[in-house]
Amino acid sequence: MGEKARAGRDVGFPFEIAFQPIVDVLDRTIWAYEALARGGQGESAHWVLAHVNDENGRAFDEGSIARAMQRAMAEDLGGRLHVNIRPSAIEHAVVSVDTIIEAASGLGFEPSRLTLELTEGERPLERSSLAALAVACRPHGIRTALDDLGAGHGDLNLLADFQPDYVKIGRYLVADIDSDRARRAIVSGLLAMCRTLGIEPIGEGVERPEELKVLRDLGVSKVQGFLFAYPEIDRAEFDEVVFPTI
Repeated sequence: MGEKARAGRDVGFPFEIAFQPIVDVLDRTIWAYEALARGGQGESAHWVLAHVNDENGRAFDEGSIARAMQRAMAEDLGGRLHVNIRPSAIEHAVVSVDTIIEAASGLGFEPSRLTLELTEGERPLERSSLAALAVACRPHGIRTALDDLGAGHGDLNLLADFQPDYVKIGRYLVADIDSDRARRAIVSGLLAMCRTLGIEPIGEGVERPEELKVLRDLGVSKVQGFLFAYPEIDRAEFDEVVFPTI
């Protein structure tokens, strides 16, 4: 991974890295940070991804991961660092574990602090590529996560073929879980599967104390969402975490 990819200068548009804390509600601490791409003027991740194409995809995929590690070190962030990887980068071997290790080594970042998050997005993920990724990650202590569980095309099929270290239960299932019997039952069933498979769940998109209480009572201790903190570029802002009383 070259210096220009590390700095993200080949992408062709400005982007920054924002961080959103993932908290442990039992310890009331920040357990990890998720790195999220934002435009140079704070534009959303959707705006950023709309500007990624075949020509600049490699520079973006490599540069965003390297920049996330670089910023985490500059901000002296503790805990794990979750970084998102576009499925196409894995399936087409644009980004490999070797390139990530090379970048981490060059920056002095400990690879075992990394979690690679993948989401299905608009199409199913290629499961054999994901399985190969997980195998390549393990010797380096890099962990994997399936993002936004409940919003994809074949989540249960993925869990059968690709058992990540974490699954993130998405906003679609978390929203109004306190008053929606069906969502509560589905999440309860997913958590039972996670326990059997040895996968740790993370609740994401938590916006209300009532949703948090249900997740906690179901056994989910790691959560993130607007209830605690918004994704922010400034350390003074993304480190201001609210722990509601429930």
